[in-house]
Amino acid sequence: MTQTATDCRACIAEATASAKLLYTILCHEGAKTQSTLVEETGLNRETIQRAALSLVACGVVVESIDPTDARRKRYRPVEDCC
Repeated sequence: MTQTATDCRACIAEATASAKLLYTILCHEGAKTQSTLVEETGLNRETIQRAALSLVACGVVVESIDPTDARRKRYRPVEDCC
């Protein structure tokens, strides 16, 4: 099921501040690893993981394995939502 821009906005509006920050970074800068997000935001790994999982559950971010290192997670925004 494809989300509409209204669905995306509603989901983001209800998100935590850390999830909103992650979403903004991903929409403006593109896909990033969890480690990069930790470095760039100053948030701890657990906060990044919780925020990212909430965005994945909303359907506005996609989680995948980093192609350069299978131990890392990579997050990218859903293009229709940014």
